[in-house]
Amino acid sequence: MMKKWKIPAACLIVAASLLLNYFGREFSAMFSVPLWLDSVGTVFTAYLLGPVCGALVGFTSNVIFYMKDGSSILYGLVSAAVGIVVGLAGRRRTLDTYLGALTVCTMVTLYSVLISVPLNLILNEGSTGNAWGDAIITFLQGRGVPREVGIAVGQLYLELLDKLVILTILFIMLRILREIRKNLKKSQEDKAESDAASPAVKALSFILAAGLGLSV
Repeated sequence: MMKKWKIPAACLIVAASLLLNYFGREFSAMFSVPLWLDSVGTVFTAYLLGPVCGALVGFTSNVIFYMKDGSSILYGLVSAAVGIVVGLAGRRRTLDTYLGALTVCTMVTLYSVLISVPLNLILNEGSTGNAWGDAIITFLQGRGVPREVGIAVGQLYLELLDKLVILTILFIMLRILREIRKNLKKSQEDKAESDAASPAVKALSFILAAGLGLSV
């Protein structure tokens, strides 16, 4: 986590994250992209507020999706797992490097696939709920790949690409924010040094001026 947040700021982060998850999912459905984009807010909340808040935002998002289109609340377990993993990684500063972000991406992807595939088999007859993932399943089955393997590969394709994009965005934004904070801190330090030096400069100038006056 970057810092401890006051309650109003934390509530604002949670609300904005829920909106990000909602509109991310809507964007994915509207343009039929091979991404979920419904955990953007979850990873930001998890990093800023910790694993518990991240898990709650992820699960709450799925409750909202259930109320909107009837998708199973059980998929909230996937979103909660994403929030927990990213939140713990944020505490350990794993996301401070891009290699660390890729490591977290791999972990989140594996957890998502392990939870999603059984749910897909039980609730959706193996469908991923995404046209791109289902196309991969159909393609593999047409070439004799066992159904369960094809379902797992289709889900893996979607989860890996989705989490790679989201965690890369998170990493880039964190780098930008750190650079902004670094530059602001440097500007403040330079200003403080300038202010501290001003009396000495003025005194030196006065002495030099007085000395020149006496010498004339």
